[in-house]
Amino acid sequence: MSDNHAESEVWLARAAAGDVSARAQLLQLHRARLRRMVTIRLDRRLLQRIDPSDIIQETLILADRRLDEYLRDQPIPFYPWLRQLAWDQLVTALRRHVLAGRRSRSREEA
Repeated sequence: MSDNHAESEVWLARAAAGDVSARAQLLQLHRARLRRMVTIRLDRRLLQRIDPSDIIQETLILADRRLDEYLRDQPIPFYPWLRQLAWDQLVTALRRHVLAGRRSRSREEA
């Protein structure tokens, strides 16, 4: 069991008990790991348009909003759940920017 996993379990228990600061600590604990994942997985076509920090911020905001649901169900360990949220944000960003690029090319051709 990794130190992060053990520490996550402590923060999860405190967050489930209603400790608001534990929520922030839990998310902060995984910020660096998420940053590495997002930086590696961010489509190179988007590097000029999107900063990994934006994806991380959107992911952590979404995680905070959905944390009560996660705490109720705990379908998978915390970090894989958080990583999936980050992946979803990456896919959304790619779709948004690819579509924007297509619209831009369509306008140029018109």
